[in-house]
Amino acid sequence: MQKIFLKVPILLGFFLFFIKFYDNLKRIRAGENLLSWPSSLLYSLFIILLLVLGITLAKLYKLKKSYFYLALVVLVIVPRMIWIVAFPTSPTSDFYLYHLIANYRADNNSWAILYDKDILNYAPFFTHILSFSTVLSWFYQIFGKSIFSGQLFNILATLVGSIYFFKANILVFNRYVASIATIFFLFSPSYFMYSTLIVTEPLFMSLIAISIYLWVLLFKSKNPNWMLSLGIGVAMIGANLIRPSGFLISVVFAVSMLVCSKNKLLSLKKILPGMIIFLSFTIATPIINNIVYPFPTAATSAGYGVYVGANEKSGGEWSEEDKDYFWELYDKEPIDEVSSIMMRDGIQRWVKIIKEGKLLPYLNIKFKKFSDDSYGYNWTIYNNPKNFPLDARSKFHGFSYFVDSFLLIMSFMACLIALFLHKTKKIYLYIILELGYTMGSLLIEVQGRYHVPLLLVYTTLTGVSCFYIYKMIVDRKNIKI
Repeated sequence: MQKIFLKVPILLGFFLFFIKFYDNLKRIRAGENLLSWPSSLLYSLFIILLLVLGITLAKLYKLKKSYFYLALVVLVIVPRMIWIVAFPTSPTSDFYLYHLIANYRADNNSWAILYDKDILNYAPFFTHILSFSTVLSWFYQIFGKSIFSGQLFNILATLVGSIYFFKANILVFNRYVASIATIFFLFSPSYFMYSTLIVTEPLFMSLIAISIYLWVLLFKSKNPNWMLSLGIGVAMIGANLIRPSGFLISVVFAVSMLVCSKNKLLSLKKILPGMIIFLSFTIATPIINNIVYPFPTAATSAGYGVYVGANEKSGGEWSEEDKDYFWELYDKEPIDEVSSIMMRDGIQRWVKIIKEGKLLPYLNIKFKKFSDDSYGYNWTIYNNPKNFPLDARSKFHGFSYFVDSFLLIMSFMACLIALFLHKTKKIYLYIILELGYTMGSLLIEVQGRYHVPLLLVYTTLTGVSCFYIYKMIVDRKNIKI
């Protein structure tokens, strides 16, 4: 049974990576001037450069770890600082609301004042906005309340995430896999652009990377370690406060721990403390919100996500129609009832889709939108960048799709290698994360930027495949994973 539970998800992941790669090819073919032979050559050289950089960092890590971490700091901070200085942005939409609330909170304005003055807008319903803005306000109190400070915060969050991402992968694999994965994580074109905006994902992914690192330590421990388990629970609570989808990842941790271990009782003892504290906090969220905020808040915004995600006309994306319906409910119903009503209506939408036999075609449409890797350029433009080459849309999209396609091919190859070497446990956590996060996301509102956390999956598997393909070529007798 364990072999079945280990291999079937790998095969499903294998299939998902292929479909995503095929969708990228169709986008490239459909787009005008997305790729040409000169640009393809240039993008290929970029990938080779990243591989060389990853290998060099791995050697530097062996030489002296302090030099490695210094180089990592430079690689994270300097290119992003140059980018935000060259193309300063003005945050819009949710990004502006994060910045606005953090500014007022940094000046010690109470939540009651912000609520009375209608500064919070729709944040009491989407409480992750309040959580992220609170953390951002602490940073603003130290570094100033400018847009630049908000961008700097995300650069530092990316740095922390990359360090723990590297530390987790070196424990599971080796320094070459970890270095290559980290470099591709830092310089994937779409995420590079997106991580320089005032967004929640860098902090969210930093907390996920910390959770993965603690999970690996816990998995490798011979006995239950309550501190590690509770650490995972606390990190996941933080992640779920910043992005509500953190709950999906907590399930991934539990499933992976139980399936990959032969001693199920020991695995349960290991993961149980963390899951208890996470679930307890989740259940107690309405009570905690009532204590923290002096105004009504929604216990969950899941109803909104399900309702919007079941809108056939918009393909599961945000629309003016759904926005108007949300505000109509928000203005006349108790805030907790809004999510309940939208959940009920969203389920009715799904039932209608199923009865009409449109489920698979509709999920296919949502899958394509969820996997779209042009989010970096699109959201950069949406945030009004200065000095930005607005006529270079096709080049930025082509660059993003090309690198993303490479990561998907390498992820596809990693599944083959793991199956071939009978080492599916090594990549199992990442495969379950790919499956769980993708499938869970298809039930709710979709946007290309929502697949950002899966970059941790693609880059890790890319590191695995690149290293072991090299080993197969030069040293077949000593292949170890």
